[in-house]
Amino acid sequence: MKIVAVLYPGGPSAAQTPELLGCAENALGLREWLENAGHELVALTDTGDGLDSHLPTADALIATPFWPAYITRERIRQAPNLKLLLTAGVGSDHFDLAAAAERNITVAEITGSNVVSVAEHAVMQILTLVRNYIPAYQEVLNGGWDIGKVAARSHDLENKRVGIVGFGRIGQRIAARLKPFDVQTRYFDYRRLPLSDEILLAARYQALQPLIAESDIVSINIPLTPATQGMFNRQLLNNMKKRRLPSKHRPRQHSRHPRPNGSPRIRPPSRLRRRRLVSPARAPRPPLAANAQPRNDPPRIGNHPRSPTPLRRRNPPMPNRLPNRNPPRPRLHHSRRRPHHQPQLQPSLPTTPQHAGAHIHTPRAHV
Repeated sequence: MKIVAVLYPGGPSAAQTPELLGCAENALGLREWLENAGHELVALTDTGDGLDSHLPTADALIATPFWPAYITRERIRQAPNLKLLLTAGVGSDHFDLAAAAERNITVAEITGSNVVSVAEHAVMQILTLVRNYIPAYQEVLNGGWDIGKVAARSHDLENKRVGIVGFGRIGQRIAARLKPFDVQTRYFDYRRLPLSDEILLAARYQALQPLIAESDIVSINIPLTPATQGMFNRQLLNNMKKRRLPSKHRPRQHSRHPRPNGSPRIRPPSRLRRRRLVSPARAPRPPLAANAQPRNDPPRIGNHPRSPTPLRRRNPPMPNRLPNRNPPRPRLHHSRRRPHHQPQLQPSLPTTPQHAGAHIHTPRAHV
């Protein structure tokens, strides 16, 4: 089997860094394994005539999204033995999928191989553009130090509305990396994530049209397929938010009509404003005339006059405490001292001589 790999040139860095597998010199680290298995591997960097010369005898073709070899219908027609189109990464927009399906050619990619790198690269681009880093860096290289020129287009990422179109593996990682910046993340996808995942990523679902119209930053993370071709057309791009000064740089006018001297009306702070003592719904009564006499009409309820007696409540006021329906039983106080019992006296004996000097036993009184 002959395998043709179209890869980017590594140059001197390929020899110094053996881990740089994506270059043509290191051939994805597959050369030794394929040659030991009896296959032929051709790694080249030419995406034009060099590739066309190997197509008639190629059984499989490998390409990368960053050094793409566009395999059109004409090139597929030139490769009668072609059975596999493989992307060393994510994305297959450089292959003619319809022509490959007609020839029953397998189209494959390495899903999830570089999602972390792409997400970090997207966050780096957002910070570079929002902070106006490239013009500032170029200003320093040119020997200038025009702070006002650079700072005029430099903004904070905090509290900005970030719209992510395509919330798959890459889009979710972008949202996770932007969460510490305290941004307002909105996303659009053909399916909505569970609420627990949205809370974890601090992202909310939004339709495509309002997302584009309200976002300060838009990150597109969808593959280029016939279903997504032309998705971002002129009409959608015209609905994007127009550039304007941030709130801290934009003058604030509180009145549509200018004052006579041309300066805008500025309201005092809320703590210095006079409080409204009368609500707008209750307008004050007009003042009485100088010769007006006070009216002594009896008060009325509807069309029936009523005596000028003080108002009474229809129902008596409720007591402070409700009556206790189950009064507590009286508490018995028991004394620690035993009750005193009077002793029963024995009847007196006659005082006769024979009883003289006799001892009389009487019960002791309990004390």
